Amino acid sequence: MKTRITLLTMMMAAICGAQSATPELSLSANGRAKTQLGSGQPLILQLSVMHPQILEAQEGEERHPVVLPALDESWAKAVRITLHNSNGEAVDLPFTLHASPDQRLVLNPAEQAEAYWSLSPEQTATLAEGVYVVRATLDTSTIALGDEWNGTLDADEIPFELRAMPAEPGINERAEHLRLLAEYTALRNSLDEAIVHTEDWIRLQPENAPAHAMKAELLERAGRTGEAFQFYGQAIAINEAQQEAAEMHAREQHGALNQRIADLMRRLVAPR
Repeated sequence: MKTRITLLTMMMAAICGAQSATPELSLSANGRAKTQLGSGQPLILQLSVMHPQILEAQEGEERHPVVLPALDESWAKAVRITLHNSNGEAVDLPFTLHASPDQRLVLNPAEQAEAYWSLSPEQTATLAEGVYVVRATLDTSTIALGDEWNGTLDADEIPFELRAMPAEPGINERAEHLRLLAEYTALRNSLDEAIVHTEDWIRLQPENAPAHAMKAELLERAGRTGEAFQFYGQAIAINEAQQEAAEMHAREQHGALNQRIADLMRRLVAPR
């Protein structure tokens, strides 16, 4: 993670007595720091902007908010998202910013904010197979005023490998595809379509708690609260059942190991 702040900016902040804490950035692609992507699958980026005191500030520690200016009425538009191939060459493929956050951003200690971008399935289908890198740069150097943070900050880059979709994908691959489609269509506010994808995912993996939880969240967003309660409950029940099964398996393994130790001790002390 790199940051560049001009000496003039630092002097002006000192003179004015107004400071903004330097933010921290975290970027993920499809929910991961490194991922594989099938051609024709959406690529969903989440950029988290965090206060450097992401935990509560210690007593006596200075507390300055992170203040990011708005560009075209949104702080997220001061972020550049770029795609590069394995040779380091920029790929001319524009990312879509979803639900553009309003106005400037003010974060106090222990707070963070998120923004989302994506490449559509149609866009990733145009890319050649290979390794790519996504980069995100926050640049407020030409728009910051007063107490707003002034500088350039890069998030850690995110690599991903693009492969052709298998002719006969396995259950896990099909489930991942449905998860991504549900997240992508939800970002586009196509909630009914997103819910259908979660229903297909549940039919494929009936005991998958995250599938039930995602459907519940989408139902809640769609105002279908009664159904949302039902699927939240199902997700909890599946989690509890799986946890109980794992604990039982662990107890059985523990018992079997103790029995083997006891058998070994008997053989060692048995008279010859």
